[in-house]
Amino acid sequence: MVNAMSESDVHKLISAVTSSERKARWIKNSTKTIVEKYEGDIPRNYQDLIALNGVGPKIATMTMRYCWNESVGIAVICNPPPKSIQDSCLPHCYRSMFTSTGLQTG
Repeated sequence: MVNAMSESDVHKLISAVTSSERKARWIKNSTKTIVEKYEGDIPRNYQDLIALNGVGPKIATMTMRYCWNESVGIAVICNPPPKSIQDSCLPHCYRSMFTSTGLQTG
């Protein structure tokens, strides 16, 4: 269980990932919150997901889509982000990206 691991051990497991030290800290902090606040289960709504340390809109959107088959938006990274990501990106999406529950994120 990740919660029982040290931050150093988590870092070793993800060391090939960019910013692994910072992400190991986020994973440990988020794991602690998940265990204490959500009885060890991942939150099932977008707002609780993005409240976790290191979880932003992209990961929260993808989690909602792939874990619970709920479409809550489009998972994109834009720098700087446009005023309205969905309004800017949606017209350019392929029809094959749509599912019966909405737009597939990714």
